[in-house]
This record gives sequence, C-alpha cells and structure tokens, in this order.
Amino acid sequence: MTSYASIVFSSVDRLGNLLLGISTVMITADRLDIPLYLVDQTHHRDWFDVTGRKYRQNQLLPYDPDEERPPEPIWFRRDYDAFCSDVPLFQVQHRNVLLRHVGPLLYAGLPDPTPLPPDHLVIHVRSGDIMNDGPNHHAYIQPPLAYYRAVIDRNVYRHVTIVTEPDQRNPVLGMLRTVYKNRSDVQLTIQSASVQQDAGLVLRATHLCVGTGTFGQALSLASQHVQKLYCFATHVLFYPEADYDIRVLETVEPFPQRSVTRAEFQELCARDWTVRERDMTNFVEVPLRFWDEGR
Repeated sequence: MTSYASIVFSSVDRLGNLLLGISTVMITADRLDIPLYLVDQTHHRDWFDVTGRKYRQNQLLPYDPDEERPPEPIWFRRDYDAFCSDVPLFQVQHRNVLLRHVGPLLYAGLPDPTPLPPDHLVIHVRSGDIMNDGPNHHAYIQPPLAYYRAVIDRNVYRHVTIVTEPDQRNPVLGMLRTVYKNRSDVQLTIQSASVQQDAGLVLRATHLCVGTGTFGQALSLASQHVQKLYCFATHVLFYPEADYDIRVLETVEPFPQRSVTRAEFQELCARDWTVRERDMTNFVEVPLRFWDEGR
C-alpha cells in the first residue's frame, strides 16, 4: 500500500490562501516524492472539495470511497513553513499546478464558466480586514486610485466590474464610483456577492486587474481564460513567468511598501500619483520558499 502524508486545510482559510496552500504542498510533494492525501475542512466545500483526493507523481486522483483513509502523519496549514523549509518554489510552478489540477475543480462548480469579452475588465479590490482601523499587515498596502484609473483609461474597456468584500471599506471604491459615474464610455459596476460568485467572475475574465492579495493572484494562476493581467509593482507575489500577458504598473515617485493605517491609506489613495508601466524585459523570477515569501 502506498504511504501517504495527509494534509488538512482548515476552516479558517481564505480562498486565495487555500488555493496557494494546495498548490504549495503539491509542488513540494513532487520535489520530495511524497504522495499526498488531501483533507478539506474549509467553508468552500459546497463549491469545490478536494477531500479524499490523492496526489502523486503530478496526478490528482479522484476520491475512492472504498479506499481506506491513510493513517498519520497529518500536516496542518500552520505547518507549511516547516513542510516547505528548504524547497524553493516558483510562480510558474504554481501556475502549472493550479491550472492543471485545481482550476478544473473550480470551473466545474460555476453556473456559467464562459469567458467574458476582452472589452470587459474585471478588477479585484481588496477590502475587508486590512481596512480595519489601526496598523495592518505590512505586506498588504493597496494600490492607489491612480493605478486603477491608469488601467481603465489607457485601454478600451466599455464594461468594468469591480469585485470586492461586502464591507466595501477600501476608500478607492467610492473614488472610482465618483470618477466614472458620469462617463458614458465606461459602465462601472461594483459586485459584492458570495465568494463563489465573485471568484467565478474573476475566473471568467480575459482581462483582469488585481490589487494586493492572494485572492486575485491565486485565481489568475488557476484561470483558463485570462489573457492580460494588470498588477501593482509593490506586491512581490505578482511576478509569475506565466503564459499570459502581465502588465506591471508602478508610481513614478516610490509608493510606500510599509504598513499604514486606514486614515493614512485614504490620503495615499487620493494623491495624484503619476503611473507608468514597468519594463519587465529582463525580469528574473525570485524563488519563493512558500507563497508569501517577501513579506
């Protein structure tokens, strides 16, 4: 009988962290030649469920109810850093695993998986817990209004749908509403629905713009439809050697990469930044030890 290592994904995992966590342990299992048995305890199981699936030799095998669950050892998400201690990972590896193995599970659970037209831009704006009062995660400072305006105004997008958390506390959302409410050439909509509905729209996007966070990154790596991805240069996660067009935007004057309060971010967000596209011609991907290396 094959000896499996069981991996448990906990109920507190956010979707982006969950997807990148699944990808991380699969990549590491390949490198260390460790067959995996997946156990999914997350709140996303009504959409996609990896429980009982086995992963070995770059194959994700279906659940077999007649096969006995492997015994210990069991690793939990909190143990990923130890599990991946000396195995360098690359974004191109995440792309291969998420596109091939995880993406099909995500699309199978969508009521409509068809791609959106290229004149329909989908934007993910991170809100939620990082917009609480007081200092926040030091690697999660969000892009300013000027970044989103540069993406929209320099391209021909007739429809723009913004996906964000229900609290909509990121101040860029109100600013975008104000800027585009009277524009006849751009129809802007803000959507805060279920995780499945919001992620489903991101997975349907052919042109995608993301802020700072694992939600947009993980879904772009799992996407079967994305052709062009816009990302902000302060977030180290968004440099995959991917098979789609990546446009990295940055401010001419250096944008802060430190933790700020919500009040400080509101001022940064509204400032009239000059935005340019970064030259990525000679970019060399930096290896990751696990998904949030560089924090």
